[in-house]
Amino acid sequence: MLDQAQSVWVDGAAEETLWARDRGLLFGDGLFETMLVSEQRLPLWLWHKRRLESSALRLALPLDMEKIEHQLERHLQVLSDGILRLTVTRGVGGPGYACSESPRPKIITSWRPRPAYSLHPLRVTLLQQRIGSSSLLGGLKHLNRLEQVLLQRELSQQHEFDEALVQNEQGQVIEGIASNVFLVKNFVLHTPEIGLAGVLGVMRAWILDRCRGLRVPTRVQPLEVDDFLMADEVFFCNSVRGIMPVGLLLGRPLQQGVITSRLKQDVDRVFAHA
Repeated sequence: MLDQAQSVWVDGAAEETLWARDRGLLFGDGLFETMLVSEQRLPLWLWHKRRLESSALRLALPLDMEKIEHQLERHLQVLSDGILRLTVTRGVGGPGYACSESPRPKIITSWRPRPAYSLHPLRVTLLQQRIGSSSLLGGLKHLNRLEQVLLQRELSQQHEFDEALVQNEQGQVIEGIASNVFLVKNFVLHTPEIGLAGVLGVMRAWILDRCRGLRVPTRVQPLEVDDFLMADEVFFCNSVRGIMPVGLLLGRPLQQGVITSRLKQDVDRVFAHA
């Protein structure tokens, strides 16, 4: 079992101190990546790195990627298989909402065991709460996840379901609570457009790229609940659990089809041979 003192590192050293003046705590001013650890490796690190760098540009958050990768490499040496969260905040400084002219970002890596996830196909519902749109923050994995906290609370009150279709204010399906969502219709893979709402998931990007290699047609477009109800296959995905096939969608039974099965096989192979 991992020594608890080694589970959280800050700027390259084991530490669990809470910084009351850190902008990540005060304002959610920062980004994070949640990554699978397999045999002291991060199977999807290049995809996480790509998203982190592009998101940091949008937030004008300075990144020292050499320092980040050095901390990851050193921390991984003492970690067993599990889940590693990389958090980068803007650090301390700046009056009120204003940022410091010379920000010193905090790099935090924190490990936890990987839960024993259920292997049965997902049972999916539709939630009443919806996520808001933002031209500034759409697509980013920023530190303010309060919408997801409230969505998970609503789902937890419905014990018979594992996941949910999450809609934006206009009623379009955007994602799951902590995942992206795909449907297959007539052997074409569809996924919601992530623009003003939702998170541009790492596994979502990996799947779209893999489909190009497999010559599976893909469509990224606005999708409604009815599109999912008429689908041949539906699955959710994220960078920790991989592909999660849906077995029951709003009361309608679904089977794991050939495209879902092939992509799941490919993802499982990546995770197994990190």
